[in-house]
Amino acid sequence: MSSNIKDIILAALFTAFIAVGAMVTVPFGPIPFTLQTFAITLVLFIGKPKTALLAMVIYVILGAIGAPVFASFKGGIGVLLGPSGGFLLGYLIGIFPMAFAISKIKSDNKVTSNVLVIVCGIALTLIAYAIGTIQFMVVANASAIVALSTCVIPFALIDLCKIIVAWSISLLVKKHLVTD
Repeated sequence: MSSNIKDIILAALFTAFIAVGAMVTVPFGPIPFTLQTFAITLVLFIGKPKTALLAMVIYVILGAIGAPVFASFKGGIGVLLGPSGGFLLGYLIGIFPMAFAISKIKSDNKVTSNVLVIVCGIALTLIAYAIGTIQFMVVANASAIVALSTCVIPFALIDLCKIIVAWSISLLVKKHLVTD
């Protein structure tokens, strides 16, 4: 099987995984708690840059055209333009550069390599937080303090835990996933 076909199959599987993660939702104000962020981070850690980007592009397009793949089984362009849509756009914008950075990590020291991978996961989350918080401020006409206390502070610690768990799982999955 050619590398391109494998990448497309993986992107489709990653897209489905992100969608399933979005279905695990706990309502928490205007920004719901989901496993979507965990799924996106795991895709970041496992996928090649173009495969991770393709998965996010497909996921966002599916949701934008109305497929109920976003949190709480929602879909439509209104979700992307709503208070939480900036987070999805942030992940879409950040996943390729962070996956590319991970692909360039070359260290004989496993601790250094693993720390750098986790830092890329944190950076992706910070990109999503930044874009998501700005969009929340605009859409909800909220101050920075209100936006941060609604969109970031309640989620920061749990998102860090999701990153670490995703990294741990990625180490196991990568041993069994043939991507070349």
